[in-house]
Amino acid sequence: MYSLKILTMALFLISLATASAYATHREWGNPPEQDDMHAERFEQLKGDLALTPLQEEEIQVIISQKKQEMTALRDEIRVNRGELRKIFAAEVLDETRSRRLVERQAELNFRKLVARHAARSRITQVLNVEQRQKCEAFLQQRREHGRVHKRAVQTAAKVGAKPE
Repeated sequence: MYSLKILTMALFLISLATASAYATHREWGNPPEQDDMHAERFEQLKGDLALTPLQEEEIQVIISQKKQEMTALRDEIRVNRGELRKIFAAEVLDETRSRRLVERQAELNFRKLVARHAARSRITQVLNVEQRQKCEAFLQQRREHGRVHKRAVQTAAKVGAKPE
């Protein structure tokens, strides 16, 4: 009983931490400047890949569909997280319900990952071989930039952290 309660609480905290990591200052959407950044990145990629008008249109449709799906999933996650908060705020833990909600949260997060991968795969199918290679190089560069940025933030946090 006690270990189940700890396990449930741990899963909830992990889910909450994961959700918080993706949260922005706006309600679970991209802040306006991030939307602008995505548009700039697409324009850059479009120029680098020399997309045809048909390819550009197909990719815009894929991006639009992904955005709608992600928004719906984020909304479901927010509702689910609210329910979890209510359960953990109660005096008596409803283990069955909390387990269902934690499993639901994991399923929703998994669906977000699958949607992201599926959209990327669909976009790749629109490109020719040369464009795919250039696109992969672009994405690799973005991943490296993200790693460098993450390390810089972590280093800054360590330097600025007070000794315990």
